[in-house]
Amino acid sequence: MAGLCRMTLTLVLLLSAGKSLAGVDKNHLARIVNEMLYRYRPSYVANGGQRRRPMFSLAVTIPYDSESQMYDTSQVTDTADDVRDEILKCEVYTGRRVVAATVLRWPDVVDQCPNGRVQWRHVLTNCGQTSMTWGDVKQQCPSAVREGTADHAEYRTLQHLNTLVENLNENDLLLFYVLSSPCVKRCTSESSHWNILNSINQILKWKNYAVVFSKVFKPRKGAPIPEQELRGALERLGTHRGSLGSIGLSNIFRCDGQPAVQCTSCSNGNQVARYCVSGNSEPSYMYPQQGRSDSPSQSGRGDRGEQGRGQGSTSRGKVRKVGGRRVGKKQRDAGYRQKSEQSQSKKQIPSNMRKETQSRGTRQWREEVQRWASRQSNKRQRSKSRGRSGEMRRADQLQKRWKKKKRG
Repeated sequence: MAGLCRMTLTLVLLLSAGKSLAGVDKNHLARIVNEMLYRYRPSYVANGGQRRRPMFSLAVTIPYDSESQMYDTSQVTDTADDVRDEILKCEVYTGRRVVAATVLRWPDVVDQCPNGRVQWRHVLTNCGQTSMTWGDVKQQCPSAVREGTADHAEYRTLQHLNTLVENLNENDLLLFYVLSSPCVKRCTSESSHWNILNSINQILKWKNYAVVFSKVFKPRKGAPIPEQELRGALERLGTHRGSLGSIGLSNIFRCDGQPAVQCTSCSNGNQVARYCVSGNSEPSYMYPQQGRSDSPSQSGRGDRGEQGRGQGSTSRGKVRKVGGRRVGKKQRDAGYRQKSEQSQSKKQIPSNMRKETQSRGTRQWREEVQRWASRQSNKRQRSKSRGRSGEMRRADQLQKRWKKKKRG
């Protein structure tokens, strides 16, 4: 594990070829995201013993080395322990190159950070205290906070993004990551006081940036959100014009996958790619676009390529009962392929070998039949021989009796 950590920490990512500072391509972006998740993704063991991975977000600046022309993640020196320990206390971590936070949700905070300080003023007011821990709230005044009350992780991270702005190097790559895509009713709603549409505009201060999520947002309770609403949320995130402009849909990516992360652009011909709003569709892995949102794409071919591959059927197929088991289309297809391969393997046996095997079996059968017939014939002959000798003896006896009578 130590060797893996050293290898990971020294990972350097080559840039795509370009005239000056080039945008990172899809594979390099995927490696960066994979590296950041490996280092900083938090988890904890709840009171029931199960391990939980809370919703979290981070913003990280990755230095650009002009001499080697690389983005070098080894220069991101914020340690994994420092970041994880702080955000699992329900605080926002603010370092030189990393800002990170988990969601602050009641009553999850009682499991995650029972000794963490209460950061909501209305809860302190309702409890009649000036400072408390979340464990104190549970014991003394649990009715002071409504279940499900939350500050989202991306909102909390962006509220402290000024830490990175103060250490700004515009040639660095700014990665803004959130585990799930921004929600519809709060994060990307222009009428919500807690939206991120204006605060995320600060990432335009960097020349190269990417907004990345892994999972499509799903509410904990209630019906799933329609794809049209999820599509609208991403459109607003990409096209909202703040004081510095809009971040651009082409700079929003879904990076997901196990064991290796792969990235797909959420821009498909200036429309939101299906993969970015549906958990069932297959990804169409695209290259990130460089620069500002009002700049053209790098090649002009990426969106068309995604459109050709990403619009396929997303049906999971009908379930059919086979051999007492309920199997889906993929399982049936796998079975068909296996049978076809077995059939092909049989066909690949040379015909002369098959004929030789068949003739060998025929000869053995004929020889066995002949031996059986010979045994039966011998039995019959022995039986006849025994029968004839008996008749002759009886005839001799009669003849002797007849001679005696004749003499007498």
